[in-house]
Amino acid sequence: MPDFKLLGPIEVLDERDRPFTPSGPKVRQVLSLLALNAGKIVDVNLFVNELWGEEAPKDQLNTLQTHIYHLRRILDRIGPPAGRLVATRAPGYLLCVDPQRVDALVFPRLVEEGARHYRAGDHATAEQVLRKALDLWSGPALADVRRGAVLGPHATALEEQPNSPAVSHSGKEV
Repeated sequence: MPDFKLLGPIEVLDERDRPFTPSGPKVRQVLSLLALNAGKIVDVNLFVNELWGEEAPKDQLNTLQTHIYHLRRILDRIGPPAGRLVATRAPGYLLCVDPQRVDALVFPRLVEEGARHYRAGDHATAEQVLRKALDLWSGPALADVRRGAVLGPHATALEEQPNSPAVSHSGKEV
């Protein structure tokens, strides 16, 4: 099962940590939106809003299907048929992966776990867990992905979370 890296430049890594990342900017946006919602159906209207905003082409659904097709072809090279990774589910598409395979979804869980340890007085474990959370970052969230109306707020929210690199590099302690 692939791992999805969104906390920095976007990457999809196979089981041997080889990257299989789309180069097309719109396909990268589609992948990012699916990965941020791993295990949940993403409505086609959310894709349209992210990809084109108010400037959506008349053939927006066909164009979206083309981007999904290209993403599936890339993911097919990783292992299991991409039809199983990116599924069509009314009213949109679903990335069929465990959310724990997406660093941007693991990060908040680790921050909360570290905070729980800290509140319980287990500062050594808290520091270890928070360090693990920080180690997920390799740059700004979605660093090489165009941020539209949907991804922009997601990326900003990630970067503003307590103990994110954006916060820790501003001088606050982990």
